Amino acid sequence: MPWKVRFRGKTYNIESYFDEDYMTEVEANMTDVEELPGSFNVVSPGEEIVENITIAESADRTQFPFEAVRASHLDLGEIYIFTGVPEDTEGELHVLYTNAAANNPAYNETAFEGDGS
Repeated sequence: MPWKVRFRGKTYNIESYFDEDYMTEVEANMTDVEELPGSFNVVSPGEEIVENITIAESADRTQFPFEAVRASHLDLGEIYIFTGVPEDTEGELHVLYTNAAANNPAYNETAFEGDGS
């Protein structure tokens, strides 16, 4: 279920439910992989309906529950992969990618807030 979101001045699709086999394939085909410094938080308020998605970033590696890598991918374009264990979860994965044609169309026409850029 992709959603449009703003991050670092661009519009990305974000998905949180890539299956394990697909993620293994994505990671095997990433190039120019860069581990990002600091920590991140990805928040999607709303119980049943996604109303917004925000992304916060800190230079402090312990402030937020997610770590991130940035990479290039032939099909997905520029990607960011956020992994972490927020409170009350067993772990989460969020993938941002620029090539909107690579998967299903986003549910929202106007991009969510993301990091406010």
